Amino acid sequence: MTKKTMDSGKKVLLFTPKRPPPGTSPLHYGDFRPPLGLGFLAAYLERYGHEARIIDNYLQEQNTEEAVNGFAPDFIGIYTHTASYLQVLELIEEIRKITDKPIICGGPHATVLPETIPDTVSHIVIGEGEVALLGIVKGEENGRIIQKPPVGDLDSLPWPSYKHFIDKPYNFKMSLYSHGHSHGPQMEAEPVLTMNTSRGCPFGCTFCGVCFIWGRAYRFFSAGKIVEEVENLVNTYGAKGIYFREDNFTLHRKRLEEFCDSLLERNIKIHWACESRVDAIQDEALMEKVFSAGCRGFYVGVESGEQRVLDLMEKGVTVGQIKRFFALCRKASIKTYATFCMGTPGETDEDREETNRLIEEIQPDSVDRFAYVGIPKSAVYEYILENQLYYHIDRSGFLYTEESKRVSGVLYEKGDSRLVFLENQERMLGQGLQ
Repeated sequence: MTKKTMDSGKKVLLFTPKRPPPGTSPLHYGDFRPPLGLGFLAAYLERYGHEARIIDNYLQEQNTEEAVNGFAPDFIGIYTHTASYLQVLELIEEIRKITDKPIICGGPHATVLPETIPDTVSHIVIGEGEVALLGIVKGEENGRIIQKPPVGDLDSLPWPSYKHFIDKPYNFKMSLYSHGHSHGPQMEAEPVLTMNTSRGCPFGCTFCGVCFIWGRAYRFFSAGKIVEEVENLVNTYGAKGIYFREDNFTLHRKRLEEFCDSLLERNIKIHWACESRVDAIQDEALMEKVFSAGCRGFYVGVESGEQRVLDLMEKGVTVGQIKRFFALCRKASIKTYATFCMGTPGETDEDREETNRLIEEIQPDSVDRFAYVGIPKSAVYEYILENQLYYHIDRSGFLYTEESKRVSGVLYEKGDSRLVFLENQERMLGQGLQ
């Protein structure tokens, strides 16, 4: 890198907002894994001679004034998601009292609800952030709302550098539970480092909003690039396991097989887990191969055990495929964590009983049942909105129906933070405070 390039480099401070306090969010928290999205942004900026620093308030609340003044950034980026929207607003206000440097908001919430971002924010990035952020930092993008085409060849991107994360108290153990349960699919050795190797979702699940963030086109790092990075994480940081934390790691069968074959051929002995769909692996030979290559756990969104409800959700799978997938996992000794979304429009108590019967039959190693919460821009959200089937939309943008509220009371134990949130919400609505 030339001196001229270094001299022209800018300093970019990247923030995550604080976690919502207990009882103030409809979602569960406690994963505490590195924010790889910001890691990708930092690596991309660093490739072009800029300096990036990540302040992860989700992991540990930090003093904003000290962070800003200690780094003296030229630009400040904030990762926004709907669950922490109120904390994002607080962070923006706090930063504005410290500096007048440009603030850039990106992430899921900024993408689906850009109109809710305050005017004090200079730029809003829609969708993927690498190219857009670099353009802003270089002075080539001056608009307030900026959206660049998705990166077609993910192999062209640098991997996030664990130098930003490895010395911090992240969860480097392996449990597929998103909210920190100690049992369930696990890897005994640590550290278990996370990777994200694909973007985009071609499926149309009506309760999900992922396609509005990443797009429908499924794009991915090649198997060779993934294996190279696995080796790097092993050699540089002593990784003993990998958790592929993405929606569709197993979607592209050829890539999955090439990945497994390469691990076996290069004798890379590392355990790994990933998120999957039940229809991705329906044959015994492939299941045996992924186990031989080190796979020890699958996180699977099953959602329902009733075919009619699966069809309403446009999940694109059958109950038969669900049963076969879990049977294959058991036979191959691969642990499973299954999640179910209950209380969506059209689902009945009888449907939920059928789901519970399915759970008894497929016997996942770990199970979570979640009450439906309307995610902005998803198809069900828009349907409920259009037909006025909700009783409340909170300040963050989440939507609630009477049925999902009733289901929450059935699914969640007394004291669960999600139930506390709904109880607080009811109280405030009754007092006219929302």
